[in-house]
Amino acid sequence: MKYLLALLILSSCASAPKKPERNYDSSKIVDALEVIDSSIEKDENGLVAEVKKDCDGMIWQGQYCGVKGCSLKSYEDEDRPGKFYRRPEPRCWVKEKEGTRQGSATNWSRDMASCGLGIYALLQRDAELVSRHVEYGRNNLWVMGEPLLAKGNDPRVVYTPNMRAYFYHLSEHLGNKKYSGYYWPSTYPKGQTDYHAHLQLCSIFVRGESDGKINKQMKARVEEHYKRDKTDLFAAYLYGRYTGNYDRIYSACSSPEILVPSYVRCDKGKHDCKAAHKVFVCSLLLKDLGE
Repeated sequence: MKYLLALLILSSCASAPKKPERNYDSSKIVDALEVIDSSIEKDENGLVAEVKKDCDGMIWQGQYCGVKGCSLKSYEDEDRPGKFYRRPEPRCWVKEKEGTRQGSATNWSRDMASCGLGIYALLQRDAELVSRHVEYGRNNLWVMGEPLLAKGNDPRVVYTPNMRAYFYHLSEHLGNKKYSGYYWPSTYPKGQTDYHAHLQLCSIFVRGESDGKINKQMKARVEEHYKRDKTDLFAAYLYGRYTGNYDRIYSACSSPEILVPSYVRCDKGKHDCKAAHKVFVCSLLLKDLGE
């Protein structure tokens, strides 16, 4: 009962996406995106080659392929449908090498799901992918990767109730069945910065698009991150989406310059993951301006 009450409170004063406050010249964004995308090295399947090597690669690959349409098939286990990895083979963690440094403490984690896989499924409207992922979770007690406990006994491969609800909302939005866990509320505490702020925004984006609106707390986090970090491309986009004021993200997307948001943590600040993230955000903006 207390969780239902919390849900009702957090759902008050909901905000739907707003139309742009003024006319923006989309041609400038199109030209800038062409320059940025042409600077990215891609493989034969359209995947960002540099990002395929990164142990946080699912995030930036999922975002990029969400708007470009490339397939994440190589990130999914062929023998266990619905199970995904941080990157294609070689994996970032395998049991045979347990105890040695492998580039990551686990082969999957919740951030890969909320900022990469879920965004990809939402934008590509891939209901079957979501169904496979949810059923894999339900059949495996929501342990989505290995090892169960990472360094410091961190169960980052286990989906929490609000992470399950994230996929339940997405599942229902894409036309799959509605699971009872759909009603579990998500909360977004203030004061998060850098990478953790980006995780909040990823969840707000997917939940907001799934539900057609965001609540008062979610909007407050968008505004907080927008004011805190002028390099935060995603916060600037979401601020525009829910206020109608796209000025900052329009200015950023009208230039081919690659901003360096601190939350893009690819190895040694490499170019292509930052470019892939900008292509993702600016493609969303372009779609909004065309609506």
